Order: sequence, then structure tokens, then C-alpha cells
Amino acid sequence: MTTAMLRPTTPDDGGATTVDDPDASRTGVRGSRRRGRPAPDAALLAAAIATVAVLVKFTWPRFTWFGDNTESFYPMWHMVGSALREGRWLGFDPTGFAGANVVGESGYGLFNPVTLANAVFISGFDELARASFLVTAEFLILLGLAVRRLALTYGAGRASAFAVGIIVPFSGFTLYWDAGNWIGGLMSITWVVWTWGAARRYATGAGGPGALIVFGALAVTVGYPYALLGVVVVLAGSSVELLSARRFRRLGGLVVAGLCIGAAALLTYLPLIAALPMGYRDGAATVSNVSYLAPSIGDLLGLSSPTLLPEINAWGGTSDVVPSVYLSWVVLPLLPWLRWRSSGDWRGRLGLLVPTGFFLLCTLGPDRLWMFRWPLRLVEYSYVGLVVCFAILLSAGLATDQVRRRAGISAGIVAAGFFFAWSSTPDDVLAHLGWTAAVGALVAGTIIAVRRRGMGAFPAMVLVGTMIVTPAQAGTHGWDHHPVVPDLDLGRVSDLAAVRGASETFRGTVLQLSNVHTIGDAGATRGGRLTYGNMLAAAGYVSVNHYTGIGYAAFQRSLSFDHRGSLLDNDPMRQLNRNVPGYRAPLVDVLGVDTLVLTRGAFRPRDYVPRPGWRTVLRDEARHVLQRREVPAPGPRVTASRGVDVVAAEDAGLGARISVRSDDGGTILLNRLNWPGYRASTEDGRTVAVGEGPYGLVELTVPPGGTVVHLEYEIPGLRTGLLVVLVGALAAFAHQLLWRRAQRRPGTPVTRPVA
Repeated sequence: MTTAMLRPTTPDDGGATTVDDPDASRTGVRGSRRRGRPAPDAALLAAAIATVAVLVKFTWPRFTWFGDNTESFYPMWHMVGSALREGRWLGFDPTGFAGANVVGESGYGLFNPVTLANAVFISGFDELARASFLVTAEFLILLGLAVRRLALTYGAGRASAFAVGIIVPFSGFTLYWDAGNWIGGLMSITWVVWTWGAARRYATGAGGPGALIVFGALAVTVGYPYALLGVVVVLAGSSVELLSARRFRRLGGLVVAGLCIGAAALLTYLPLIAALPMGYRDGAATVSNVSYLAPSIGDLLGLSSPTLLPEINAWGGTSDVVPSVYLSWVVLPLLPWLRWRSSGDWRGRLGLLVPTGFFLLCTLGPDRLWMFRWPLRLVEYSYVGLVVCFAILLSAGLATDQVRRRAGISAGIVAAGFFFAWSSTPDDVLAHLGWTAAVGALVAGTIIAVRRRGMGAFPAMVLVGTMIVTPAQAGTHGWDHHPVVPDLDLGRVSDLAAVRGASETFRGTVLQLSNVHTIGDAGATRGGRLTYGNMLAAAGYVSVNHYTGIGYAAFQRSLSFDHRGSLLDNDPMRQLNRNVPGYRAPLVDVLGVDTLVLTRGAFRPRDYVPRPGWRTVLRDEARHVLQRREVPAPGPRVTASRGVDVVAAEDAGLGARISVRSDDGGTILLNRLNWPGYRASTEDGRTVAVGEGPYGLVELTVPPGGTVVHLEYEIPGLRTGLLVVLVGALAAFAHQLLWRRAQRRPGTPVTRPVA
């Protein structure tokens, strides 16, 4: 046999199967190698990926510090890690306003143990750009190891599996979009690929369900919808493979494993589902297409051209600004040299082919399907399957006949890559020519090296080529090396110490009114004088401005805030000093704002004049800071309606304890948004109505007389999710135990794990 195929065993084996490994004779891998001993290849691959990542960091100094990484992920993980160090789990931050529902955002991975461990690690850094690089390097390495393992499980040789383990982490979308901008996406594809490999091993009998369930749970608890989609598609592909092989008992086991993974998904997404009605994404179109970040087949034909910028709607233009569909310089030019007939029967690899085909189709699909936006996000999942197929075909070695013909076709492919790149950005013709020459030389060198020294030379050549191409490519196309959009081109501060230094006059609750689109001074955002998203909160301040992916529509639309706390217009300044409907207090008091940061030159001159009880504490070229003369002690700010007196108010866990007095009853308004999960009662157990007041704030209806109201918060779905996970964990343990017992039955073939 030349490929790893499913082979039926005795009927009483409990569904076990054996794996034929084609590489044992070809690469010197021995079945007697001790289980659990790390393969030297894995250590070498990890070192190789780390080296390339460092080189990228050298040519692109702000690698990993752009976009959502700067405003969302790393500042929030710093807060989560700091809370864990204090013995708290930051699932909900009552002072976070639109960003309060941390677990409801789902994307911060608060149920993922690896993410939480990294959050603790990140919290030890003030320089978040440094922490972001180290975490990104960790997941680039994990991704490369996962791709290598997946290739081996499908019958690829060690050399080709090692090579594709280098290729995927430095493909265009993974490097620029995931590593450079959306670290959640990198975490997702990493765990999905590990799940993919574990699913294959379970399907063939080389591994039990335990690893599949663990990796699947790690994938879905990242909280990124594409990870959930990826796991479902991978399990569906493995199911098709088992159905084709008529392995029904093992298919049943796969379904049980999938249900166990589903329990973790339920825990992750129940809080999000509860929060969606409050957000601004609840009414999103189910299916739509404006071709935003939607590549075409023509774009994918340039996957071996380092300078091709796909012609897709992106960043307000008609092409991307980074080579997001790039895969590797070596893949397409080597296709003419593959031994296409030596790869064996592909029917035993349906678990690879079905997901790859699905991901590829979705990459070319509409730009929105329910919660899944921007099909470009799936190109890296397609590429994983394609490079594994490439590794399988390559494992037989390069063809040695018809050398001139094959060389001519390879040269034509390299030339076609130049044409596609030039047609996208014709002004960069010299760069395209230079890179075409470099790719041609690398391809020729690779072919010569493999013909002379065998397949052992192939991963070395891929590594050398990647060390040349990727850092140079990143040095030209890194996000901050060219214009993207004006607000992101400003850059963002990465040092929390710098933020604290620029904000040392701030006291109490801080509200920044600033439209990042109108800022012309990059020093203001890079120096920490103006911050967006979660950065000010990560520096230790109570901030009204937070990043939110789900949003709280009633609050954000009323104040014209976008998802990162930046203004969409300057009208909120007029609202701050107006009384809130139904209450005799201005909005600035109802929100409990103590420090008001105003962008210089964005508002009317009189808006910068302190009102009674306020003073100016700071003026510089970027901002004007107003502050209350007397900043109250920390705690909830409660505003009463006519006829209600607030006697005292204090924090109580995630809620509050409020003492009020009223002859006829009335309402009180808290500076907390009315996220689902609040409930209130009096000390004698009477229920107090909790509703949404003006601007989405918590409004309580209090009874007549003297009353102490206990406001409590419980994360919606958390108890249900934990119970389901407990059941799933017990089922997973039993499933693994039964599998191990089946493996020990007399007459059951002993399977050997793939390295």
C-alpha cells in the first residue's frame, strides 16, 4: 500500500482499525519507536518557525500590533489575566458599559484553558506588543506542528510533511490577517487543524476519542465562529470517510465525540446568544453579497506569487493591501514534477478531501452567510487541505523523466504568477519582476537539490526560501508599511506604562469623546494621549469607552459610539449636559463620569469651558481634559426619579446594594447597562422590576417606604452550560475508557500512532 487506508478488522474489535504507514520504509520511521517521545522533526520545525517569525519581526517591527490586536484582544487579555492573578474570572465587568459582557463577546476565549494561561502570561507585560509577538509565535509554531501531523496522518512522508508545516504559518492570510491583526483567527485555525488530525487518527484507529474531544473543545472555546464551523466540517468529512468504509461503529463513536465537543460549544455561545438582542448585529442579513473580502478563482491562481494583491473589495478600495491569498512560492511551480499516479486510492482520504472542497467553495462564496462574514477568512482552511494533498503527492519524490518539458511548465507557472501580480498592481512592475526572478531561482534550486540529494533536501530548501521570501515580503507589505485607512494608519500605543503616564491626571470614571477618523497626529495615538478600545481600561482606569464586537445598540447609537468607543459624530457633547428623560440630572452625572477627555478642535469653544463643579486639569495639542472638583469614592452612581431619595449605594459583587426612601415609590437609574442577567429584590425577598431605562441603563422600580434593593447579576446560560459540559466530560471519559478497553481485547490489531 502506498497510502494510509482504512482496513476492516474482526467484527468484535469494538470498531478498531489499523493504519498502514507508507513512510516507514521510505523515511526510516520505525513502528517500535517509543510512544510519547517527541519526534526530532517536531523540535526542528518549531525552531524553524520561530526563526522565521523573528526575521519577520525584524523587517516589520510592529508585526502583531495592528487592528483588533491593539484595541481588543491583547488589552482585554491583560485585564483577564490580571483578574485571574487576583483570583477572579472576568466574565462580566459591570463598569465596562458596552464592553461589559466579556464572556458574551465569546471571542476572548474565557472558557479556553490555553487562552486563559496566555492571558495570565500577557498580564505580566506592560509592553503589549512584545507579549503579542510571543503569543503569536507560540501559535504559529503550534499551527505548523498541527499541519505536519495532519499530513503524516494522511500518509505524507516526513520530509514533505515538515515542509508544509513551514508553509502554512507564513501563508498570506495567516501571517497578515490572523497573526498581524486577528489573533483569535490564528488560535482558531490552529486548534481546528489539531482537531482535523485527531479526527483522522480516530477514524483509522490510530488514536482514541480523547484527543479529538480535547482539541475540538479547544477549538470551539476560542469563541470564533469559524472555529466552530471548521470543527463541524472536519467531523462531517470524517463521517463521510467512515460511511464510505462502512465503519458504522466507529462512526457512532465519532458522533459521540462530536456531541462532547458540542457541549463545550454550548457553554461558549450561550452567553452570546443571550446578549445578541441587545446588540447591533441581531438584525444582520442572513445572506448578502457586496463582494467584500470575497476572492475569486483568478485571485487564487496567484497563490505562489509573493507580490500579488488580490482584486477584492477591501479597505474602501478594489484590492487588498496585503498579499492575503499567497500560499507559498514553491507549491504551484512544483505541480509539474509530482508523481500523480503514485499517491494511491484517494477514497480513503475523504476526511481530507470533503472539508477541503467545502472550505474552498465557501472561500469563493457570498460575503455573508448568517454570522459568517468575509469568505477570505476561509482561504487558510482551504490551503491547509491543499498543502496536505500536495505533501501526499510529493512524498513519492519528484519525477525524473521529461525534465525539459516539466521545467518549461514550471517556468510558465512562475511567469503566470508575474502576470497575475502585474495585472493587479501594474505600477509595481519592477517589484513583480524582481520577485518573479527570485521565485524562479528558488524553484530551480529546489528541483536541482532534490534531484541530487533526494527528498531530504526539500524541507531545507523550503525553509531557506521562506526565510528569504517571507521577511522581505513582510518588510514591504506589513500593515504599517503602507497606507491602509487613515484611522488605522495612525498606529496605536502598545505600552501600558506610557498610557498611565499620559493619563496620570485622570480620576474616577473616564469618558473620552474623540473621533479617531479626524485625528491627524499619530503621536497622540501612539503616545497614549488618545486611546481606543480596551487600552485605557487595561491600564487600570474605569473607562466608559471599550471595544465590543456585539455592541449595546441603545447605548452606542444614542451616544454615536462605534465598536471601539470612537465617536461617529460630535453630537454627544451636546447631550452630556442635558437632563436624562424622566430624571433631573444631566447625562454626564447619570453615567457617573468624573474625567472627560475631549479631542482638541473637535467641539464648540464653549464645550471646553468647565461647568460649575468642574475644572480643567490638562491641556495639550491632542486633548482637553475636564474633571470634577470632587471625585466621589468608587461605586455605583444612582440617579433617582422625582420623589425618591438615594440613601446609600455600594458595589456587591457584580451587582449593587442600594438603600432608597420614597413615599410613593418611583424609579432609580444606575450607571450600568441593562445586559441580560440582572435581577433585583428587597431585603425581605420582594421582587424589584429591572428594566432598560434611557440610553440602555439599568432602571429599577422601587416600592414606597424605606427599601434596601439588592441588584444581582448572573451570566445567562452559565449554569446550563457548565452542567452540559460536566455531562460531556463524563461522556468523554467513558468514551475514551471504552476505546482503550476495546484496544486491549485479544485479537485486536495494535495500532501505531503517526509521529
